[in-house]
Amino acid sequence: MTNAKNYYEKNIQRFTSELTVIDNKIKLFSNLRLFIFIAAVIGAALIWRSHQYVLLTIELISSTVLFVAAVLFHSDLYKKRFVVENKLNINKKGLSRINGEWGDFEDTGGQFVDHAHPYTYDLDIFGKYSLYQWICTAHTYNGRKALADALSSQQKERSAILEKQDAVKELAEQPDWRQQFELYGMLSETGDDPSRFLEWAEDKKKTFNNPVVLPLLRILPFISLFIGLYGFLFHDTLIYFAVVYGLQLALFGVILNSRTSPVIEKYEKNGKLLLAFSQLVNTIERQQFRAAYNLQLKNMLVTGDHKTASSILVSLSKILSATEIRSSPMVHTIANAVWLWDVQCVIKADTLKTVYGNDFRTWISAIGQFEAIASLAIPGFENPQWIYPEISDTVVKIGAEKIGHPLIQADTRIVNDMVIDNPGVVAVITGSNMSGKSTFLRTLAINAVLGYAGAPVCAAGFVLPLVNIYSSMRISDDLSSHVSTFYAELVRIRMVVEAVKRGEKVLFLLDELFRGTNSQDRHDGAVAVLKTLSNSNTIGIVSTHDLELCNLAENNPERFVNFHFEEFYRNNTIEFDYTLKKGRSTTKNAMFLIRMIGIDI
Repeated sequence: MTNAKNYYEKNIQRFTSELTVIDNKIKLFSNLRLFIFIAAVIGAALIWRSHQYVLLTIELISSTVLFVAAVLFHSDLYKKRFVVENKLNINKKGLSRINGEWGDFEDTGGQFVDHAHPYTYDLDIFGKYSLYQWICTAHTYNGRKALADALSSQQKERSAILEKQDAVKELAEQPDWRQQFELYGMLSETGDDPSRFLEWAEDKKKTFNNPVVLPLLRILPFISLFIGLYGFLFHDTLIYFAVVYGLQLALFGVILNSRTSPVIEKYEKNGKLLLAFSQLVNTIERQQFRAAYNLQLKNMLVTGDHKTASSILVSLSKILSATEIRSSPMVHTIANAVWLWDVQCVIKADTLKTVYGNDFRTWISAIGQFEAIASLAIPGFENPQWIYPEISDTVVKIGAEKIGHPLIQADTRIVNDMVIDNPGVVAVITGSNMSGKSTFLRTLAINAVLGYAGAPVCAAGFVLPLVNIYSSMRISDDLSSHVSTFYAELVRIRMVVEAVKRGEKVLFLLDELFRGTNSQDRHDGAVAVLKTLSNSNTIGIVSTHDLELCNLAENNPERFVNFHFEEFYRNNTIEFDYTLKKGRSTTKNAMFLIRMIGIDI
């Protein structure tokens, strides 16, 4: 497989060089435009003084042609620069991910943060420094939503996960295609919600459906043009043009505009969006896939009449872009007076949506799913040593070998092993402050989230059962709702208990159970909850400072098992190895830490 760091560095070097060449050409054409303009003015002045009017006409026409050509070339260079600059930024972001400098990536997925979700808030799936922020290369509204759904869904089937794994593996091996696909997503405001456009597209009602009125509106501009030409050619007057176009404008203003405006407002300014969609779809259409899931998505882009989805989207984007002249009142007025512009656009758009209206949602959804798969391919491409987990749909058991947190840099990441090979077992993890208990819970769970989404995981081996994840870790009070920390935790615990009672297969992660109450209540409550949650459909991992909870494993070894983290002291400093070990903790460090930060006790 391609070395990701070398790949990004070579592309950065290449696109930086291309950008320099383009910038030099832009400067050249800027100067050339100025030179042509000055030369044209001076030449015209000199020829005017010599009274050579034929030559003056030739000079003005040729200068205008040269100037327009220079402007067009100049504009084309800016478009090329925009493309190359985005390609450069894609590779810079890739290198930043590898170097652990991705915390400033703009798309954090903040809108998907949900404090009430069973696990996403606790595990940093969305938000600043989140899993989503790290891997997301999606830019369309549907793509970002599809990735968010993949990272937060509790619906799991082994066959679907294995299909996703195959799809992710395939795209991980195609970085050039992924970058081209991402590029088209960046070229327009594809992040806008297309729901208003889809509402219009799926509405089968036509704006003009009268069998007499519809053809009349189509041919009326031709009739008006014929009448105007007749007056000009046979009566040597422009009055006919003025009358027919005046009447046509009045017809539009008084009657037709009220019909077309509400329709156009539903899809107004979506022309560029659909053009970007067409480029994304065309990128998919031209690619050969072998993975079943990717082929399934590609087949969603086939139309009933064997036309390509991209060509339909291009046609519609041109129609929708044509309606944007409404932003220029004078041009808009003239266009409707001469051609009933808005009416013709609406009729053409209605014709397309009648045939393909129900397909647009499917096509946009396919784009989004491809963006999600491309994002999930990032970890595997940049970390080829990571593995795809084994998905077990028979027994509720979990086994992790050398598992590490994917968002921690490899040079500082600590890996651990854990095996719970019997259903209904709860692992009780003890250890002193800052020893790594909470981080390990998140490590196991965030890798499970990646695995269920079809992505590789940061481990040498990982066996995952088909379970729903529930967590209670990041608990805080809510003054606005008069909710205390303890009550907020009870609400989270109730969610886990209810899931178990519904018969769900559950992996639950509980960090410092009932921290908001006194030690005896805390212990009694924790014991009661853990006994309730321990059954044949669950696996649980609990971190705690309550060493008495370790007695559960000694009294019920078939249902509870002890693990711990520990610290070491050297030269009057505290050190942690963050390595998970079997058994209960035997160390404490609170008093040492209090003294270490300068509090006299």
